[in-house]
Amino acid sequence: MTSGNLSEEPQVTGNDEAAAKLKCIADSILFHDRGIARRLDDGVVLPTTLAPMVIRRARGQTPGTIALPGGLPDRQVVAYGGELKSAICLTKNGHAMLSHHLGDLDNTLAYEEFLKAQIDLADLMDHRPEIFAVDMHPEYRASRLGRERAETDGLQLIEVQHHHAHMAAALGAAGWEGGIAIGIILDGLGFGPDGTIWGGEVLVGGYQSVQRAGQLGYAPLPGGDRAQMEPWRNALMRLDAAGLADVANEMFPNMPRQELRKAANSGVNSPQSSSAGRLFDAVAACLGIVPKRQSFEGEAAMILEALATSAPKESGAYELANIDGVIDPNPMFQELVRDLDRGVSHAKIAARSHRAIATGFAQMARAAANKAGATTIALSGGCFQNRLLLEFVAAELQGFELCGPGPVPVNDGGLAFGQALVALAQAG
Repeated sequence: MTSGNLSEEPQVTGNDEAAAKLKCIADSILFHDRGIARRLDDGVVLPTTLAPMVIRRARGQTPGTIALPGGLPDRQVVAYGGELKSAICLTKNGHAMLSHHLGDLDNTLAYEEFLKAQIDLADLMDHRPEIFAVDMHPEYRASRLGRERAETDGLQLIEVQHHHAHMAAALGAAGWEGGIAIGIILDGLGFGPDGTIWGGEVLVGGYQSVQRAGQLGYAPLPGGDRAQMEPWRNALMRLDAAGLADVANEMFPNMPRQELRKAANSGVNSPQSSSAGRLFDAVAACLGIVPKRQSFEGEAAMILEALATSAPKESGAYELANIDGVIDPNPMFQELVRDLDRGVSHAKIAARSHRAIATGFAQMARAAANKAGATTIALSGGCFQNRLLLEFVAAELQGFELCGPGPVPVNDGGLAFGQALVALAQAG
């Protein structure tokens, strides 16, 4: 017995709504005369080698507050998070209320629920915002709403870079109180201040500001958003860059390869990206894992992780080049193709790829920490939902204080909390 909803839509909460929407999928519906105050999904928590990791903050965890780290001013901030896995965060009296999971805001019904939630939570906390915090992406619906509200109310607006918010969320969830820290931020897509799409970064700084100390080398995302759902597009770009265009032609014979290459070379709807998420997709596609189109976000990467977890413990690792602070995955793809030719198991190839990515970023973060005199490293971004990646990175960073999985999601469900911390630090 559980709640119900149509795919991509919020849960239904009224009897009439349930009868209308769920009759095609439910054999029976249990009605009740008690109204539902707010929609709360089932929470999702996974065990990790570091701490229990909240994937979806929901029933049993919210409404509830998180103590803010010491040293930040006591201001009332409302932070609007991102576009996917959206959540709202309100701060007051030294605490933050990070809302329940509200869904992806490209869905109209989810956005309507988002609008209701901001009113509901503000009433619950008797919250009177002084500062609005949003992602700097110009097109996110949540960011547009925050900008409009700040302008209408004549209040301060702070735009927070996506990966700075991820880093701040991990630090804040661990109660880190300031100084200089390092962040390894690995995710799918986040708008960078240089106009490119970030997603594989090593950052140096804290709540107030960060600088990029290293990154994954850029690759085009041909087709823009379509590259998120079609892993073969990312594999084509990475194989071509590694001098393996002929191999790509053999792997994806029935795909529009030349059209995609032409678009990538011209830059038409092919933004440059340092996304670690798309790098995992490229590896998965090379192994034949849902190369054409994923049926849900992260499907290819989840199957790749499961495959890697099944490999023998000592499966080795590929090499990633580090050229002036830029991780070059070309050597990894060259070795991967040689292993495929030699008949090495897909499980070993998946494991070697995981360890290569983990080692490459961990070594870069260690070097940045030693240079900055930092002892704290934050691990955040949706890729760190991959527990094997997390395990490999943590093993490479023994001796550092690691801030990572915990009560605040490392995925975009934690962005609003990080935005609120950055806003408090910048507002003074």
